Amino acid sequence: MRQASIEDIEETVMSYSDEISGMEGQGNASRRARKLIMLVTLLMVALLPALLAACGLFPASPPRMRQGQGLPTLRHLDWGFGAIHHPVWSPDGHWIAVLAGDDYAGAHVEVVSPDGQTKYDLSNWRCGDAPTLNFAWLPDGRLSCLDDEAPYPRMCIGAAPFSSCTAMHLSDAIGGGQRGLTWTPDGRSVLFPARPNDEPHPLDLYILTLSGSVEQVLPFSDRYGIAAPTFRPHVAELAYYRGAYVDSGGLVHFDLVISSVVQDTTGKLTLGPARTIATEQDPDMSLYAWSPSGRWLAVRYGDYRGGDKIYLVNPDNPSQTLDVVWAELAQQQMTDPIWSPDGKTLIVFGVNDEQPYAIDIASYLASKGLQS
Repeated sequence: MRQASIEDIEETVMSYSDEISGMEGQGNASRRARKLIMLVTLLMVALLPALLAACGLFPASPPRMRQGQGLPTLRHLDWGFGAIHHPVWSPDGHWIAVLAGDDYAGAHVEVVSPDGQTKYDLSNWRCGDAPTLNFAWLPDGRLSCLDDEAPYPRMCIGAAPFSSCTAMHLSDAIGGGQRGLTWTPDGRSVLFPARPNDEPHPLDLYILTLSGSVEQVLPFSDRYGIAAPTFRPHVAELAYYRGAYVDSGGLVHFDLVISSVVQDTTGKLTLGPARTIATEQDPDMSLYAWSPSGRWLAVRYGDYRGGDKIYLVNPDNPSQTLDVVWAELAQQQMTDPIWSPDGKTLIVFGVNDEQPYAIDIASYLASKGLQS
């Protein structure tokens, strides 16, 4: 049942009021009385759900945040957690893996349905603590998590209903890594940005087999490291953050780039020259998301001084962009966009309230004459 909005009630009241006013002087008191009774009854029915919701007896409608200025509306999703981070949508669209809990410090891996009605607590997978764990979906719908800070590097893989997972030791050569685990489209290998033996070394790209052994290492130390690799849907290309320069304070600034990918029969990867899609990116602030069609990348431009936003960029023509969320209009910065596998929904996460917000991205693009 849809609750009546304030606008609905006002429109109905005005309609009946006009009709009642139009009958003045006609001497039809009984008809006016019936109309007034109908009006009072209508108002009671319309307001009853809101009154019950205020008493906790009826679920309130999800709050909507209208940005205005031609930007799409954001709809809050109630998943029942105080803090939600690092979302990853499953390939079949049924699940979203998140780092969730009452707060970030006590967060663990949870799997939740997009409507928030079904949740699985994966604490027994022992994937590690919030700052160190990493998780990603395999193409076949299984979930993997990797903890490089355990007594030994460890990966665990399991499927719905996620009651258990199969654990494996990883090579001791792998040190601390960066979030942004991803699997090759054939599911044979997993790509993991990490450094050797926890040395003070920029992150290289480690490619691991399903058994956990190191299959290949692609060096990125000459480019200040790599983070968050993901394969472009339907095209043999890899997007990733690549270090661009180090500022005077020692902070590495990243670009979002794309390289062509060639995979030989043994699974070894070769990356082509990188082309820049977006500059001044920070993997610690937000990751990006491919549209299922591969036509768009959802990216965050992060700047707490102003201009912070989530926007779309065409990877084949980076000058073509489309703003989706402005922090000034959404009343907070948004981060970590994820795109539903059916292409209809984009979910972003509030920096302040650590909550998810859904956007009808397909309709928004269609309103601009664009495809998702």
